[in-house]
Amino acid sequence: PYAKGSGRMILAYIVDGRWFSNRIHYVVDNPLGGMKSYQIPLVVVTFASGRGSISFPKYTFSSVDQNQGSWEWKDEGGHWVPYSTSDNLKIQSAYRNKLTRITLNILSHDTKQVKQFEIDLCLLKQKNLATGLSYGMRQKLPAAIWKWLDNKKQWEPYSDAVQAKIADCMAGGGTTLTLRTVSNDTGKEKRYLLDFKSLTQTQLKTGFKRPIRKF
Repeated sequence: PYAKGSGRMILAYIVDGRWFSNRIHYVVDNPLGGMKSYQIPLVVVTFASGRGSISFPKYTFSSVDQNQGSWEWKDEGGHWVPYSTSDNLKIQSAYRNKLTRITLNILSHDTKQVKQFEIDLCLLKQKNLATGLSYGMRQKLPAAIWKWLDNKKQWEPYSDAVQAKIADCMAGGGTTLTLRTVSNDTGKEKRYLLDFKSLTQTQLKTGFKRPIRKF
């Protein structure tokens, strides 16, 4: 709890991730050591007279943007390991602000000791400052999901097979894709043209168009 003046209190709860599904969290440094950070929503409670306003300490809070993906590093076995939430946020913030290097203090799960690493965002390397060993790192971007607008004005996702075809088309620089589907009602084949510039789906027989978009 943080108290300011008389009759005011701020309560901060650490909520289990299974019960907290908002896409943006506030990350607050641990005041005891500064080596760990926590994702917490803040609940402000005013009691007693409740007069006046609360002056918050001038701490800087950052938010995790999941659209920017997550950061991972490659271990000695060649496996990609995700950074912790707090470290991921620090790397994201540095990348967003066009910094080339930052230093992270990471707690080793094996030795339970804190190790210092230099993160090079130009070379995409993580360097252990004690041993000099370097490991690769990468930004894992979320996969794009394409959807079409149905008659009820709801966005419906394409099937996994169609998503794969769209990804292959765009990876090759394509701007249109022809799809063949079989109607569940009539059993007849329908052909559609997806246009990624105009963001439309056109039924080739009727010319009927629907909006499409990437999420």
